Amino acid sequence: PPLVGQPPLVGQPPLVGQPLLVGQPLLVGQPPLVGQPLLVGRTLLVGQVPWAAGTYRRVQRAQSPPLEEQLHAVSVSFHRSSQRLDRVVKYNWNQTSAQTSAPNAGNDAVTEELIPAKTKDPIDIGCLAETANRQDQARTQSLGDLSTTSETQEAQVASKTASCSTSVADSVEWTMETAITALAHDKMDYVVYGANFIQHECFQRPEAKKELYELDGIERLMELLGSEETEVQRAVCGAIRNGVFEENDSKLEVRDQGGLQKLVQLLGQTKDIETRRQITGLMWNLSSNEQLKSELIEEALHPLTSSIIIPYAGWPDGDVKTMDVDPDIFYNTTGCLRNLSSASPEGRKQMRECEGLIDSLVLYIQFTIANNQEDDKSTENCTCVLHNLAFQLEDELPSAYIERLGWRRHLLGQQKSPGCFGGRSPKLKEEGETENVWAEEMNPPQGVAWLWHRLVVRMYLALIARSTRTCTQEASLGALQNLTASTGPMGTAITDSISRGERGLQHLRRTLHSPNSRVCSATLCLLRNMSRHPGVQAELADTLVPDLAAVLPVGVNSATPDDTTALTCQVLHALLQGRPQLARTLAQGPALPCLVELSRREQNAPSSASKAASNLLYNLWLFRDLHSVYKKAGFTKSDFINTRTTKVYHSLRDRKTSL
Repeated sequence: PPLVGQPPLVGQPPLVGQPLLVGQPLLVGQPPLVGQPLLVGRTLLVGQVPWAAGTYRRVQRAQSPPLEEQLHAVSVSFHRSSQRLDRVVKYNWNQTSAQTSAPNAGNDAVTEELIPAKTKDPIDIGCLAETANRQDQARTQSLGDLSTTSETQEAQVASKTASCSTSVADSVEWTMETAITALAHDKMDYVVYGANFIQHECFQRPEAKKELYELDGIERLMELLGSEETEVQRAVCGAIRNGVFEENDSKLEVRDQGGLQKLVQLLGQTKDIETRRQITGLMWNLSSNEQLKSELIEEALHPLTSSIIIPYAGWPDGDVKTMDVDPDIFYNTTGCLRNLSSASPEGRKQMRECEGLIDSLVLYIQFTIANNQEDDKSTENCTCVLHNLAFQLEDELPSAYIERLGWRRHLLGQQKSPGCFGGRSPKLKEEGETENVWAEEMNPPQGVAWLWHRLVVRMYLALIARSTRTCTQEASLGALQNLTASTGPMGTAITDSISRGERGLQHLRRTLHSPNSRVCSATLCLLRNMSRHPGVQAELADTLVPDLAAVLPVGVNSATPDDTTALTCQVLHALLQGRPQLARTLAQGPALPCLVELSRREQNAPSSASKAASNLLYNLWLFRDLHSVYKKAGFTKSDFINTRTTKVYHSLRDRKTSL
C-alpha cells in the first residue's frame, strides 16, 4: 500500500547517552513506497474514453441480435459523409485524455492504478458507428458476403433519419460480448469500434472489467497488439489499460499471454504519440501488481530508461530535452518506475545498477528546481523513486563497492563514538576524514553514488522548502530519513550535512508546523534519526525544542495524531541524553503540563503517545537538581513517578536489555 502511515519502529541498539535514560527503538527507515506511493488522494490517468457516457442504450445480453445482423444494420446506414468520419474520428480517438494531478484528500491513494479521464465533449455512438461504416462503404462499395445494392442502401438511409444521433444507436445494441466478437472482424473500423467500446465500458462500469476477463477479452485484445494498423494498436492498448484497472486477474492474464514482451516490442516500434501514452499508462497499471514487478523490471526497465527517461532528462549532456519525449509519456513511465522501485531488494539492486536511470532522475529534478517547477507531477514520481532506492541503501550495497569507498563493514552498526564530525580526539577526527572521502569521491557523482551525495541532500532540502505538493515534501523527507537511518558513516555524514553543511534545520522547523500531519510525522521521523548522533544534538536542541514543544497537543480534544505526539516525545527524549540542559527548558515551558496530561490519558489501554510521555516524565525526574524547579511549577513527584510511568520505563528498559 502507499505511504498511508509510518511503519512500525524497528528495534535498534539503545541510544548513547546517560545510563539511566531508557532509549526508544530507532526508526531505521521507511519501507518502500508501493506505487502511488506516498500520499492520499492521487488522481492519475488510466486512459482515453472514446465517447461520453449515456449516449447509447444498454440491453441484456440475451436481447442482442447476432453480430452479423448488427454489423449489417450498421453497414447499410453508411454511404456518404466520409469526410465527417475523418473529423469525428480524429477528434475522438486521437484526442489526448484530460489529466488531473490535484490531490483528493478524501480518498485513499490508488498506488497501483490510474484514474480514468473523460473526454471533454460527448460524442454520439450512433454518429460514430454510422460514419465509420460510410467511410468503409466509400472505400469498398460492399462488405463481401453482406451484399446490398446501392438503391437499397440509399433507401435504408433515407428511411432512418438525417440525424446521426438516432440512426445506429436506436437500431443496434452493443454489449461487451458483441464488442469482443467484433475484434475478430476483417474490417479495421469494426475492430477499432469494438476496442473503443470495451475501453468505454470498462471506464463506465466496474463490472464490465469482470465481463471482459470472463469472456476471454484480454486474450483477444492481446492478439491484436501485433496489428500493423496504428488505430488498432492505439485502441487496443487503451482497452487493455482500462480493462486491467484494479483487476489483478486481468493483469496476470496479460502476463500469461506474453503481453509484457509484446508491449515492450510495440513501444520500441511505434512512433505514434498516443499509442506510446497508452502503452506506458498500461505498464503503470500493471506495475501495481506485486507478482509482476520483478518481471517488469526484467523486461521493461532498460527499454523504458533508454527510450524515455534518458532522452527526456537529457543525460548525460545535462540539457533536459522536453521536446524529444511527450511529457505524458515521461509522467507515465516515472509512475511505473515508482511502483517498480518498491519491489524486492533484488529489484532495487537492478534499478540502482541500471545505467543512466538515477543520473537522469536527479538531473530532471534539478532542472525543475532551477526553473521553479518544483510542483511538477513528474518531479514527485522521480523523488519517490529515489526515496525507494535509498531504503536500506548502506546494507544493500555490494561489499566490493563498500571496500572501494573505504568503509569497513564490521564497523557498520557498531559505531560507539560520538560521531565522525567535530573536534574530538585526533584518532576519531582522522577516522572521520577517512570515512568522509566516500561522500566526495566522485564530482560529479555517477549512478548509485548520487543517492547519498551532498548535492542530493541539497536537492531534497530545496524540494522540502519550495514545493507545495505534500507528496513531494514527504518523499524528500522520507529519502533523508532512509539515509540517516544508517548507524554507519552514511548516517553520520548525511546528518551532519543536513544540520551544518546545508543548514537544513530551518526548513525542518517549517515542516514541523505543516497542516498536513503526514509531512509533520515524516519530519519527526527524520529528526529522531538525526538526534541519535551526539555531534548534532546540541544544535538540534537549541534550534528545535520550542517548535517540538509546540507540536505537543494542548487539551483533551486536540486533533494532533497519537503517532505525531509519540514521535515528538521520542525526539525530546533522545535530545535529552546529549543535552541535559534541555530538562530545565522543558520544566520551565508549556511542554511539561502537556506531558503530564498525556501520561494520564487512557490508563487502561495507554496509547503510543501516552507511553512515550510517561517514559519522558520518568526520565525527567532522574535529574535531581531540577526537583525544586518542578515543585515551583506546581508539580509533585507523583506526576513523574507513578504506576503508569514506572511500568512503561521498566518495560522499555527490559526491551533494551534484550536487544
